[in-house]
Amino acid sequence: ERIERIKVGDPLDPATEIGPLIHAEHLRKVVSYVGCAEEANATVAAGGRCEPDNGGNYFRPTLFTKASNDAAIAQEEIFGPVLTAISFADEAEAVRLANGVAYGLAGYIWTENTGRAHRVAHALDAGMIWVNSENVRHLPMPFGGMKASGIGRDGGEYAFETYMEQKNIAISFGKAGVLYRQTALNEVLHRILRRGLVTVGNTWRFSLLTLIQLLFDPGNLARTIRQVPLELLPL
Repeated sequence: ERIERIKVGDPLDPATEIGPLIHAEHLRKVVSYVGCAEEANATVAAGGRCEPDNGGNYFRPTLFTKASNDAAIAQEEIFGPVLTAISFADEAEAVRLANGVAYGLAGYIWTENTGRAHRVAHALDAGMIWVNSENVRHLPMPFGGMKASGIGRDGGEYAFETYMEQKNIAISFGKAGVLYRQTALNEVLHRILRRGLVTVGNTWRFSLLTLIQLLFDPGNLARTIRQVPLELLPL
């Protein structure tokens, strides 16, 4: 009854709850799932029809029931005002049904049991979980899915990784424990950090403060290290 009372119409009308779909082609795609439901012996409990009198790509909010979890209406992303409701016997079956799809962007848990909310939230293969709410999102929090719903995250500091490049540098050691001059940088830094204060002969003196200053100027650091006789650096 509630679904049938949902107002479908002009999105600029404050009373509207569901607006039109973006394109006539997409409307045809959403309508096709009504046929998929009938082929799967599911029940169209509400909706399942267009509203051409509104003069746009309007589709009534639709509820499918008595569907199996392997049906197209339960497995595919319809991107329309459509819900497929599948009953379950217990918590374990609910998790199995929810995870039994290729996608995993978001999940919603409705329960009065706090312990169950935590258990199921951890068990669901989805990147975002809402408990007793829907789409209440703090923008700096990570946004993204699992499985076929993508990898990586947007939002907050998590998004920086998308724009960063990682570099792996392999150092080759020569015979008798002598480093080639061009590969000495990591070894020198390691020794400096271990000692905190290193004196090389009567000339070279590194402290942690000096090291920090050099790190902000990688070019100067590289030039400095190349001039240090490595064999003079104590282990």
